[in-house]
Amino acid sequence: MIRSSVMNTLLDLTSNESYKKYQNYVLEMQKKINELDGRNPKIVKARYEQYESFLSIICDKIHSNQTNDELINRFLDIFQIQNKFDDIYNFLSQRADVKDESTIKVACTIGLSEIVDDQQNTILLSACLKNNYNLVESLINNKCNKTAINKNKDNAVLCTSISGSTKIFDFLIKNGLDAKISNEITGRNAVLTACESGNFEMIKHLVSQGFSLSDLDKENQNCILLAVSSGNWEIIHYLIQNDADPSLHSSNNDLPIFRSVRLGHLEIFQNLLIYCHNFDPNAEDDFLTIAISHQRYKIIKYIIDKKLVRIKEKHKNLVKSYLSNCDSLEEIETIKKIDTIFSSNYKAQESTKSDANQ
Repeated sequence: MIRSSVMNTLLDLTSNESYKKYQNYVLEMQKKINELDGRNPKIVKARYEQYESFLSIICDKIHSNQTNDELINRFLDIFQIQNKFDDIYNFLSQRADVKDESTIKVACTIGLSEIVDDQQNTILLSACLKNNYNLVESLINNKCNKTAINKNKDNAVLCTSISGSTKIFDFLIKNGLDAKISNEITGRNAVLTACESGNFEMIKHLVSQGFSLSDLDKENQNCILLAVSSGNWEIIHYLIQNDADPSLHSSNNDLPIFRSVRLGHLEIFQNLLIYCHNFDPNAEDDFLTIAISHQRYKIIKYIIDKKLVRIKEKHKNLVKSYLSNCDSLEEIETIKKIDTIFSSNYKAQESTKSDANQ
């Protein structure tokens, strides 16, 4: 088997501007491989054949005899890998786990590491999203394209903020990526992305690194408004304790407390009532209107039980539009709190259906 250090020396030739003068060195290395005395002949022979194929690929890379696509196909043939993103990802992940840097280096040299999935994630971006530290480290160390972005315009730093690995995040920054980069479409940086994804440890890590909790995205959404999506009150409480504003309106006049109602996060809604005071509870789009429109029965019940909103005719009309298909006793009881006549009619309809079925 060729020593890793020798193979790495050989592969480094591909990045040298004057690499053509090393052609004889490459060919001589191939000759020495053929002359090596092999033990366990079948295994050694197969391994030598793989590395001879690697040498051939590098020679063709040096002379530009083939395109990267052709070299990639030859690489896939060597290891009998299908030209599918998941298969290639899994293969490179396995190679990274066993510290096979030579194979990873060849893959990066010929561009195999830049194959993309249906979301335009390269192998690196996918590894960041999957918290695959070994693969991220190996790809970066072997000169993959670390500045790649996917269909959503997220790079490795932002993908890592989605998945939540502080170890990968620190490694990327150490290797030259910008910690403060923002998505060009949404305007969200690492901490806003982590808040939306609900990655508490990442949020705390970023705050310790100097990230501001006052940052806004292009829709004027702050960290608390985005964090509501995670459904995790502990995160939101932490953000408030660190001076994030729970009463800040977004560009479309959204508030964290309104979003909690729409998404059905009762605990967050209950707690935000303590902190949010700059809204009119009886405005056109009040809590009850939002809760009914999004069929959030538990929040509807809480709003009525606590008398947070005065029930109006519009609420009864909304019940007919949005809650007419309720199918549990608990939901029926919730409807009765808004419109007893409608609820009675509903139960009568159900009784009629039951009699008909019998």
